[in-house]
Amino acid sequence: MSIQRRRPLRNLALGGLFTALLMAACGGDDGDLPEPPPARKSATSLTPQERQEFVQTLHKMKQLPSQYHSSLNAYDYFVDLHVLAFDDHHSGAHMAPGFLPWHREFLRRFEEEMRRASGNPKMTLPYWDWTEPGSIERIFRDDFMGGDGDPNENFFVKAGPFRKGQWTMAENYDDTDDEWDDEIDPDMQLDPAGLQRKFDWAEELGAMPTLAEVADLLATPRLYDVAPYDTTADPRLSMRNYLEGFRGPGQHSAMHNVVHLWVGGQMQTASSPNDPVFFLHHTNIDRLWHQWQQKYGNSTYPTMAQSMHGIHEKLFMFGDLTAEQTFDLEPHSNVVYE
Repeated sequence: MSIQRRRPLRNLALGGLFTALLMAACGGDDGDLPEPPPARKSATSLTPQERQEFVQTLHKMKQLPSQYHSSLNAYDYFVDLHVLAFDDHHSGAHMAPGFLPWHREFLRRFEEEMRRASGNPKMTLPYWDWTEPGSIERIFRDDFMGGDGDPNENFFVKAGPFRKGQWTMAENYDDTDDEWDDEIDPDMQLDPAGLQRKFDWAEELGAMPTLAEVADLLATPRLYDVAPYDTTADPRLSMRNYLEGFRGPGQHSAMHNVVHLWVGGQMQTASSPNDPVFFLHHTNIDRLWHQWQQKYGNSTYPTMAQSMHGIHEKLFMFGDLTAEQTFDLEPHSNVVYE
């Protein structure tokens, strides 16, 4: 008679534990583990297919009614909203502490509409890192953002998917000089017939942000913002104004502001989202704020006692959403940055 040996219970238990750990590491078999949030990528790293999907989605948004305002399409709603926020200088969306929180929610809502238009629930906005060598040539290419304006036809963009005749301007079109005043190109006649650009129209005003400036943003300890919490806040002390780019009388704009000036045309106005490169630019601004937050936190954001645009301010046109509720990028926007 043969004797059947039993496997030790201890070995069975260890085997079961090993299997359970392996299944957990691999995601198990029930799919209950949450997926990581989608990543916003550098625009220069997009594949040809990703560039095509992005461009097509923006065009689809022009044909899709906005979920926020049914009389506007899903793209033009954001142009309209930006104009309203700019025209109301008490909105806090510009030239105030709310500049970064307001635009973070603006981007989140735009991204949400992109996903609705494309049917791709993981679609994200790409960012334009202006300090990356060669980024201008790779961003403003004919299969992506298109190129510079034609000087022989009032600087209308004539190539690419956003050229005149293929890309319409929103009804709420702005042709004023807005925040940059004396730095606006005096020879540019803005016209709602099409998208206009005039790259680097004045070299002394339009030098792009540098790696050294970005390094200074992240290396120099600053408060989030300082009194008087506007365009005159000292950029040596105010991170918000350092990044937004106001430099005071006799000094040229920098960082965020100077990119608007460098592109020219509609990017110099309140209706700057008419130019799709606006979203690549502001996604990079949000990325830099996120990097700064990771290093310095949010404890120096102004209180309501310090500024009417303090931490508990309800963001303009965004219901009960407060500045503080945008601070954590991933829970708020459901994205990460690559």
